[in-house]
Amino acid sequence: MKYCRAVIFPGEDDFGIVPVEAMACGKPVLAYGSGGALETVVPGVTGELFREASVDGLEAGLAKLLLNMTVYRPKRIREHAEKFSRKIFEKKMREVVRGNT
Repeated sequence: MKYCRAVIFPGEDDFGIVPVEAMACGKPVLAYGSGGALETVVPGVTGELFREASVDGLEAGLAKLLLNMTVYRPKRIREHAEKFSRKIFEKKMREVVRGNT
């Protein structure tokens, strides 16, 4: 992922680690707007979502991603990905188990 311009994630997944891994590398993501991508990809900040699972939907999403390439900031994308780090996950899970939420 180090040398790519962006990552395309056309599948539906409960969480989808691939988009988060790409964002950890500072790369924007074009993802199918369903499942976990709705929680991890921030349109206009960390990438774009496409809503229609079709060639036309993917093509429209890719066009939007390419138009916005100058907007995405690798540092900001990486900072967003850090919200899904193991350390933060463990902290939040401890809070839930202890009833601190």
